[in-house]
Amino acid sequence: MQLITSLAGRTNNTSLPKSRPLLALSEALVNSIQSIDALSGSERGRGRISIYVERADEPGAPFPFPS
Repeated sequence: MQLITSLAGRTNNTSLPKSRPLLALSEALVNSIQSIDALSGSERGRGRISIYVERADEPGAPFPFPS
């Protein structure tokens, strides 16, 4: 059985509370750590997690860029 899903559609339909803006990042980080932990012996030492955050400077953003 093949499962087909639209990642863009799921992302657009997922609400993120403004009070928890880093919830998705936190979940992704935990999932990454668990995946590295599941690797066997020598492969585990090669596990890396890279996080790049990009955001637009939006008027009225709760955490504006420093001037």
